[in-house]
Amino acid sequence: MKIFFATRNNGKVDYVKRVIQNFKELNLVQYPLSLPETQSHDVERVAADKVKYAYKEINNGRSEKTPCIALDSGLYLSAFSGWPGTLIRSTLEAVKVDGLLKLLEGKSRECEVKPCIAYWDGNLSEPITFPANIKGKISETPKGEIKPYHWSDFARIFIPEGFSNTEAEFNEETYEHWRKKNDVSAYNFAKWLSETAEI
Repeated sequence: MKIFFATRNNGKVDYVKRVIQNFKELNLVQYPLSLPETQSHDVERVAADKVKYAYKEINNGRSEKTPCIALDSGLYLSAFSGWPGTLIRSTLEAVKVDGLLKLLEGKSRECEVKPCIAYWDGNLSEPITFPANIKGKISETPKGEIKPYHWSDFARIFIPEGFSNTEAEFNEETYEHWRKKNDVSAYNFAKWLSETAEI
């Protein structure tokens, strides 16, 4: 079953493909597309709006419609009552990781990262969403190197719960094991689709 993944983020594509590789019947194809950002702190709503937009853009004029997924993620900082939430990308573009670290000086570094995959095939009344909740904290300084499979520079300052190193300090094996175990968004999506869709 062919599914378009609407994103320009190669790290996100790498992550989802690693997770669903055991679901041989799923053929995930990246479709580089800029997606609008709904002004909401609800990551499920943002992901759902993105996939509806993507489905319409990608399938416009096609006689045979292809299902789509989109992935959104939010960063919820305890120190700022959940800010920046789904505005994490624009926040990092504006202040970079160094600016975010400066804002957290002397404050709680506890946080939650909430990724969410949304799926839509055009027949469902609304997209199906698959959220995850990853607890952790923000490091004092940036550490590690960004690899092709990382989503953004945020990996250099995020320490997942149960670890003392940032995500960017993990070797590839540790990263893949951690991601599969804790970020259940892609796995739950693939499992649901393989059990419910005619593929």
